Amino acid sequence: MLIGCGNDNPAADKASMSADDIVAAVVNGEVISLAELNKRFLPVKLQYSQSLPPQVEQSLPRLQQEFLQKLIDEKLLLQQANKQGLTVDKAELAAYINNISSPPPDQNADRQQKNRILDNEGWLQELQQELIIRKLIRQELAADILVTDEETRTYYETHPAEFQQPEQVRVRQIMVETEWEAEEIRKEIKRGKSFAKLAEAKSLSPDGAKGGDLGYFSRGQMPPEFDEVAFSLKKGKISAVFKSSYGYHIFKLEDKREARTLSLDETQAAIKQKLKAEKVATALAGWLKKLKRDADIKINPYFING
Repeated sequence: MLIGCGNDNPAADKASMSADDIVAAVVNGEVISLAELNKRFLPVKLQYSQSLPPQVEQSLPRLQQEFLQKLIDEKLLLQQANKQGLTVDKAELAAYINNISSPPPDQNADRQQKNRILDNEGWLQELQQELIIRKLIRQELAADILVTDEETRTYYETHPAEFQQPEQVRVRQIMVETEWEAEEIRKEIKRGKSFAKLAEAKSLSPDGAKGGDLGYFSRGQMPPEFDEVAFSLKKGKISAVFKSSYGYHIFKLEDKREARTLSLDETQAAIKQKLKAEKVATALAGWLKKLKRDADIKINPYFING
């Protein structure tokens, strides 16, 4: 069943109404307004506008239609969660927010962006709904889905390329603004001062709080100048001062791992997690298909097809 805009001239009707007044869809009596659709779709629109400028105008109607279906799915799942009395308390929400608002190293701009978003009450509501849906899926689907050892072994044996680990290094770094300051710190290290303690005290990079520890990484995961220095060092050695777009750096090579094939024991947990996620996704698609079949869903075709 389709929703009309209210008279025989939908264009005129839409022009005279606000987005809050226009119904995008109704799911078992609950309205998804055009305003809600536009607001939730905006980040997707911006992402595609930046990545595919020439084609974006042609693809936006299709993307918007797909996104409306996503909101309908979301509404159906929230209705199921409500029937079962599922909620998310403040502690659960706070823990999730804390997790997603911690950016990786050298992503301070992302932190500021996320902190600004956290002031948005609507975004907090979306987070709460997302967590409720996750709880519903765990309870209704994931809890009964198992991955056997045989399935895990079969996957390991049939996907050998996924378990080739390239050469890796573990590096500590100190990053400062000027070359002079970096050279002075390097002199202190050469005189026997602790690299980790100097990193904690003087490094401007977020990893300074961990003694400058960047953890293990392989070629291509870091900027090219990082790779060039890190993979040329010998274990325990200190690099010369070098420059990147972030500042001036000193590296210390803590460890090096040669390229190798990961064993089944090492990868078993990750394989099971991957296979379970795939099974849950399949089960969820089937459940949503049934929920849609039994639901009363009406969609306004104007802004999707018109």
